[in-house]
Amino acid sequence: DLTEYLKNILTERGYYFGSRNFELIRDIKETLGYIAIDYKQELRLASENASYDKTFKLPDGHIMTLSSEAFRCAEPLFDPTMLGFENGFGLHQLVQKSLNNIPIDLRRNLCENIILSGGNSMFPGYGKRIKKEINQLLCCDVKIVEQRERMYSVWIG
Repeated sequence: DLTEYLKNILTERGYYFGSRNFELIRDIKETLGYIAIDYKQELRLASENASYDKTFKLPDGHIMTLSSEAFRCAEPLFDPTMLGFENGFGLHQLVQKSLNNIPIDLRRNLCENIILSGGNSMFPGYGKRIKKEINQLLCCDVKIVEQRERMYSVWIG
C-alpha cells in the first residue's frame, strides 16, 4: 500500500507516525504526492535543489517538509520491488502483458483507448508517465484517456 510506504519513507526524514495516523498520511499523499516522469532524474534534481521541497501543515500546527518523498511514495506503481515484491510487475508491464494476450488485430484499437481509473490515477503526472512507459515497451504511440471523474469511474460505470 502506497500510504504505508509513504509512512515508512517519512521516517527517513525524521517524521514518525503511529498506527492511528493513517488518514493523515493518506491526506499528505493525496495533497503532495505526484508521479515523476523520469524517476532517476527527479531523484537527482530533488537532492540538489531545495525548490523541490513541499510543505504540509499538520493538525497540531507544525509544518513538515517533504522533498523526494512526494514522488517516491508513488514509484512502486512502476517498480513494485520497492515494496518488497521481487517478481512484481509495474502497471505499465501489466498493460503490456495484457495487450500481448489478445489478437494482434485488436491491439491497435486498444492502444488508442487506454482509460485510467481509480484513486492512484489521480496522482499528477500519472497519465504522462504511464504513456511514456507503455510507449517504450510496445514501441507504439498509445492514447491515454484521463477523465475528470476517474477516481470514481469504476463505481459509476
